[in-house]
Amino acid sequence: MSLNRIAGRKEKVSEFDRLALENFMEAKANMLITTVDSDDLATKLAETLIAKRLAACVQQMPIKSHYRWQGNVQCDTEIMLFIKTSMGTVDKAIAMIEEIHSYDVPEIITMPITGGSAAYLDWINMETASP
Repeated sequence: MSLNRIAGRKEKVSEFDRLALENFMEAKANMLITTVDSDDLATKLAETLIAKRLAACVQQMPIKSHYRWQGNVQCDTEIMLFIKTSMGTVDKAIAMIEEIHSYDVPEIITMPITGGSAAYLDWINMETASP
């Protein structure tokens, strides 16, 4: 459930949702995580997100993923991307990932960054601001 829907709900909010909303509201920046199946796609996503100022930094590392897909247990090598972006560009960055991604259901996870080096967090926000 998106935090926008949590904030706008009329029914009682669970403790988990309340804490998630508090973390979201305190966030100074955001880290998106996604996985891809090739170095070419990892590079394309990283370069596109940075060129469009939707990410300040994209790091990639090889991983092995175990999961169930269409009723079968799978194990594949993938590349995990850690995408640092500002709170104001999260939705546009997600939309761009979904547009470029090759998977039917890409993993896209957002993690609010509530602390860290002030200079680094300022840099993220500066690099993802409109020129």
